[in-house]
Amino acid sequence: MFSRIALVAVLLAVVLLPSLGLVSTVQSAQPSDPGITVLEQSYRSNFPTGLTMSLTGTTQEPVTQAAIRFRIGSNPTFFETSTRFAATTELDLDLDIPFQYLGLPPGVEIEYEWRIRTASGQTVETSIQSAEWYDDRYDWQTWESEDVIVFAHGDDDALYEYTAEVAQQTVDTFQLMLDAPERPEPIRIWLYNSGQELQGTLFPNSRDWIGGASYAAFSLIAAVAPEGAENTMLRVVPHEVIHQILDDATRNPFAYLPAWFDEGMAGWGQPVGTENMDGLVQVALDEDRLPTIRAMIGEWGSDSESARISYAASFSVVSFIFDTMGEEAILRLTHAYRAGLSHDEALFTALGKTAEELDSAWRASLRS
Repeated sequence: MFSRIALVAVLLAVVLLPSLGLVSTVQSAQPSDPGITVLEQSYRSNFPTGLTMSLTGTTQEPVTQAAIRFRIGSNPTFFETSTRFAATTELDLDLDIPFQYLGLPPGVEIEYEWRIRTASGQTVETSIQSAEWYDDRYDWQTWESEDVIVFAHGDDDALYEYTAEVAQQTVDTFQLMLDAPERPEPIRIWLYNSGQELQGTLFPNSRDWIGGASYAAFSLIAAVAPEGAENTMLRVVPHEVIHQILDDATRNPFAYLPAWFDEGMAGWGQPVGTENMDGLVQVALDEDRLPTIRAMIGEWGSDSESARISYAASFSVVSFIFDTMGEEAILRLTHAYRAGLSHDEALFTALGKTAEELDSAWRASLRS
């Protein structure tokens, strides 16, 4: 589980970090460049907070500002963070990229370049470099399939190989069901042995009950799957993979998926772990605590009990659509969200119902 809404907000915040702007001329900084001579570029990990990028060099003209421009994996969005300092011709720069604070997960490769601005307004870019941002507390091994790379640091090789197989089967099944495009890059799945290990990779003050997180924008999953815990893996990994494929199938520049559909599909597709959801929904209905479909479009409650009810309710709504309207209805709904329709427009176009009409029909089925 991971909030795509929260991630979008974080990314917008990063994009809007101060940029250099007002570029008069831009040129690549080569050793023979008369304006700047780069002596060394490097980076070091400060897990879990981020990376420190370093550059040393000299310039013929005093420099007053430097920035790091970077992107994560194949994601087309570039981010930038900058720093100002007293004019100097001797560069000895360290610039932090606070990945954890920005909500950007470990386990990715980044491409970056320095942009150096002189006192006269000239901007020079260094050549593009690459860096790895990952959890360096552990020694990782990998297991691969066509669209999946599993990273793990335990001794249960059979579990990790099975994880790669299950994840690939999930990719194949839901790409076909949801008419999703082929993966642009493998999904990287980082397996942790405990919730405490996973918490070290998440945004500060994240909910302590989170067992997995899917970062679709970066083709990355972080999940808890202890050694020997096959059932836990079967509950968490397919769930998070479905988030990735559903994002592939519906990505558009206009609208985000409602949480009930995103989480409901992921829950419906996981092979284990849904056995008690119908009972939980029934109790919530009887106690008048069952959220409406409209209430489950956006973020849910942060306490574990509210989240459990919302997960179960989302699973129940998606199951109701499958059972009463068929897989074709799910595909129509997927296509409607891919087209960038609003929540109300998507439901009416795909299912012929408003959110309130769907909610009423769903609740009536629970009472029958």
